[in-house]
Amino acid sequence: MMPLEERQRPVAPAALRDALLDARDPEAAVQALSPLEFSHLVLAVGREDALELLAAASAEQLKVLIDLEAWRGDRPDRDRLLAWLEPFEEAGPGRLARAFLALDAELAALLLLEEIRVYLAEEDEDPGEGHELLPTPDRRVFFEILPTDAERAELLKNLLDAMFRRDPSASVRALLEIRAALPAELEEQSVRWRNARLGDLGFPDLEDALALYARPGNVPPEQAARSEAVSVGGAVQVPVLYRDVLSGGRLVPAALAAAPEDRRDELTGALVLLLNQVLVAERVELADAGGIRKATAGARDLLELGLEQCHAASAEPAAALLLDRGPREIFREGHALTAELARRARALVRDGLASGDPPGSLLDPPGGEVLAGLLGQARPRMSCLLDEPPAHGARSFASLRDVELTAAALDRAEAAGLLVHRLLGMPGKALRAIARDCGQSATLGNAFRTAAVRRVLGAESFTIEELSGAELIAFRQRAIRDTEPATLDPALAEQIHEGLQELIARLPERLQDPAREAIRGWLQALVEELGAIPREDEVDPRFVGSFLVRP
Repeated sequence: MMPLEERQRPVAPAALRDALLDARDPEAAVQALSPLEFSHLVLAVGREDALELLAAASAEQLKVLIDLEAWRGDRPDRDRLLAWLEPFEEAGPGRLARAFLALDAELAALLLLEEIRVYLAEEDEDPGEGHELLPTPDRRVFFEILPTDAERAELLKNLLDAMFRRDPSASVRALLEIRAALPAELEEQSVRWRNARLGDLGFPDLEDALALYARPGNVPPEQAARSEAVSVGGAVQVPVLYRDVLSGGRLVPAALAAAPEDRRDELTGALVLLLNQVLVAERVELADAGGIRKATAGARDLLELGLEQCHAASAEPAAALLLDRGPREIFREGHALTAELARRARALVRDGLASGDPPGSLLDPPGGEVLAGLLGQARPRMSCLLDEPPAHGARSFASLRDVELTAAALDRAEAAGLLVHRLLGMPGKALRAIARDCGQSATLGNAFRTAAVRRVLGAESFTIEELSGAELIAFRQRAIRDTEPATLDPALAEQIHEGLQELIARLPERLQDPAREAIRGWLQALVEELGAIPREDEVDPRFVGSFLVRP
């Protein structure tokens, strides 16, 4: 038996394929893979490059491969199924018949039911011209391939021919059964067989899979019992698409290495089952190699976040905790942290402090991107603008530091929303309407800077009214000092800050520093934009982005 470290080690799928096919007995080597590992290997290398693997596979391996590949959700997909039979057509009639016979009888019948029409020589009338009837060897039964493209029709002809060569009597009986079959019954039984096999491999049904996202300790006992009932016994073969996940990250590979040798297979199996459960809960197509890698990497990151939250941020404590409480419960700890961040983001939108379409569009960077990451996908993700250096997009949360950065960004967003809302007495909907009239996008920062300029130019209070180019030039000449870099006149800066102190003092204490930070950032953006405009130049509203400017 291959050592566990070898069974976990990342390996290029093509290299693993070549090693299996170069073995002294390639068929035995391929069939020694677990059905799930075989399926992942075929999916990773691609159908066109897996012909020899498919030819060497066992019937059980092929069944599981079809379970993963030839279904969309909980319904069989005939197009996918026929596409996976094409490689066997190239391998010859014997291989093609063998592959077809590996299907559950109900699934095979369902496939043919929609592709051919069966006639009995003694009972049915000749359908007439335009119908090509093909006879079985005993000519008691005829069948017609229903209109389809030429390649598909040729595949079906070759498939039926291969079946008649392999077992004429059984093939005729299959056609007679198809003639009397009800599609709904065939599909229902096919689903049962598939779900049973996937359950044996550790893929739960959707209801049980979604329990993974319940709060820690809040899973109904009967559901927890079902989730823990499936285990991986004996030596664990880690599917190739999972190997990079289990060997990556900060804590998972270290925990596996630190686990007692006699329990390492147990922990590896529990991790594989966790990844299976995540794929079902996230509704990832089980034939989508890229989707599998993305979802399982995110699951590993949440698991490591959970370990850190439970004070198990080094190898030995992490291994002990995973073996004691199980990966699923630690995963829930990590997910609970990100779910709380998403709850806070929803509250900002609900309270109108960060409203917009999409949510967060009123916020200045990175606030809008933070809300989009938390609310714009099925599961909360962290905006990469919070990384150092900043980047576009979002990624899974992987550490408590990620949670802290995002929580601080939400504090700034909440403080900014409260400031502008209370300062101007204006909800986000009204802000967007004003900005739309100006032909610009509304942000809290734009609204604040516009109101600050109005205040300096003589308004009795902070009010939002779009500015003219002449007013911006007047403000620039009065308020911006031509230093390097440009700065705001200290007296005017103090005037702005003094006008805001009472408002800041009424904010919750945890938001007062974020509010001051937001104001500093807004004023810095004001200085940078106006400081870059020469004093003698006019302001073209088309090129002003930090204010609401009259077109």
